[in-house]
Amino acid sequence: MGKIKLNNGTELNIIPDGIQEAGDYLTLYLAAEKTVEEYDRLFSVKENTEKISVIEELTGEVFKIHQGYTKLKECGKVYDVVVEQSEETPVTGEAVKVLLFRPSDIEKRLEVVEEKVDGMSGGSDPELQAAAMVAAQFSAQALPDALALEAKAIYPAWDGNGVKYAKDYKVLYNDVLYKCLTEHTSQADWAPDAAPSLWAKVLIPNPEVIPDWEQPLSTNPYMKGDKVRHKGKIWESLVDNNVWEPGVVGTEGQWKEVV
Repeated sequence: MGKIKLNNGTELNIIPDGIQEAGDYLTLYLAAEKTVEEYDRLFSVKENTEKISVIEELTGEVFKIHQGYTKLKECGKVYDVVVEQSEETPVTGEAVKVLLFRPSDIEKRLEVVEEKVDGMSGGSDPELQAAAMVAAQFSAQALPDALALEAKAIYPAWDGNGVKYAKDYKVLYNDVLYKCLTEHTSQADWAPDAAPSLWAKVLIPNPEVIPDWEQPLSTNPYMKGDKVRHKGKIWESLVDNNVWEPGVVGTEGQWKEVV
C-alpha cells in the first residue's frame, strides 16, 4: 500500500493504483482508515492540497509531486476495489474516492473576488466593509467577460458625475454589465445605454443556451459561429462583425438557418 503526504504534513495510505491524473483532475483512492466526513474535512482545505507528494513504498522517498489541485469535487466510498495486491488472489474491499480539481489562474481570481465579497458581510465595521468592497471591485476588473457576468453584482454602478473611465473598465447600469470602449470623463447624458461609442454590453451567452436575436450595435456585433433564435428559427452567423437581421432578403451570406 502506497502513501501520499499532503501540504500540511498529513500522510495517508492509498490503495494499489490509487492515483489517477487526467488533465486538471486528480483522483485518489484512499484506504478506508478514516470516515468520509474526516476525509472531506481534510481535503476541503485548499492549503492542504496545494502540494500532494507521492511517497515510494519501499524507500519512503518522495518520487512525484502534484500541485495546484485545490478544489474538492467529490468524496465518497467505493466498493469491490482492489485494496491489496498479492501474487495469488488480490484482496478486494472498500476505499474512499477523492476527486480534486486544479483551477486555472482565471478561476483563482474569481475565487479571490468571491472571498472578498464574503468578507464584506462578515463584519460590522463600516470602514472595513467599504475597504473590502473597493478591493473586490478592483480585483473584479481583471476577470474575463464570461466570469465577469457570473459576478456582475460586485461591479461598481456607473456614475455620470465627472468620473474618468479607462478603456475596458466594467460598470453596472440598470442591472446590465457594460465595458468602456474609449477612455473618457463621464457626463450625466452619456449613460451606457445612450452612448454606444463609449460603452458596450458585456454579452457572453451560455454556450448551452441559444439566445434570442437582438439588434446589435457596431460595438457588440455577432461573430462567426454565434447562434441565435429569431422568428421561430435558429440561425448561425457565417461572418464576424455581423449586425444584420437573420432571415432578411440579402443576408444569405451573413446567416444560415440551422435545421
